[in-house]
Amino acid sequence: MILESISGSIPKLENAVVEVEAVKIFYKSSENFKSIDGRWDLKLSGGKSDTVNSVEYKVESNKSGIEIISAKSRPTSFNVTFAVDEKYKDGDAFLGKNMKLVDEEGKEYLSSSFSIDSKDNKIVISTNFPLSSYENVNKFKLVITSIGEVELVK
Repeated sequence: MILESISGSIPKLENAVVEVEAVKIFYKSSENFKSIDGRWDLKLSGGKSDTVNSVEYKVESNKSGIEIISAKSRPTSFNVTFAVDEKYKDGDAFLGKNMKLVDEEGKEYLSSSFSIDSKDNKIVISTNFPLSSYENVNKFKLVITSIGEVELVK
């Protein structure tokens, strides 16, 4: 699933097949629905593909030990890669509600997973937040409770 891709990248779909197992028809006037069960394999041809536009965000204000490597909003998710001091290598600082993205309206987005790598005596974290570039947000704060926060702008 692309939304859960830690790198936030969309893979090339060569010889891809979409598997449909059921079609469900819902009615406005009722909670009932009809289901057509089966299996349909739909091959994707190499037809015209749309360019995936990503929106890059830059650091506006940083009074923390968080070094932003990249912050990109894509149609499927918001991907952030950053570096912190090696003392956070156990990853506990990034679990659950300890790491969140906050938009200009104060809405919080939590990451469900992240990857940790070590480079040049720093810990590099890559994570996704469930937020699409189609939501067109101008400003975010990346907040890591025990480390600090970084303001990001388009």
